Amino acid sequence: MEQTLETSVSLQVKDLNHLKTLVSKKTGAFAVALNYGVRSSKLIEYHKNIDKFYITNFIDESEQCLSSAEIMDSQNTIIGEAIEKGALWFEEYVC
Repeated sequence: MEQTLETSVSLQVKDLNHLKTLVSKKTGAFAVALNYGVRSSKLIEYHKNIDKFYITNFIDESEQCLSSAEIMDSQNTIIGEAIEKGALWFEEYVC
C-alpha cells in the first residue's frame, strides 16, 4: 500500500501582482502574520476578467468581494498592509 505524505510549502507574497499570479491558477489558503505573530487565515480566489478577489476569513467565516484597489485599502482588509510588510504567506499543499 502506497503512503502519501503531505507537506506544506509557504511562499511570501511580494506584491499585488504576485498575489494575482498565485490565485489566478487556483484558490489559495493564506496566512497573515501581523501583530506579534498572531495568525489570520484566509481563503482567496481571484477572477481576472472582473478584477475581483473573493476572500473567506476563517476566523469568523465572513466573506468579502474586493477589487484590486479595495484589497490594498486597510479600511477593508489587512491584506494590503500584510503584503507591504512582508507578512502575507501563500500556503500550498503538495502531496
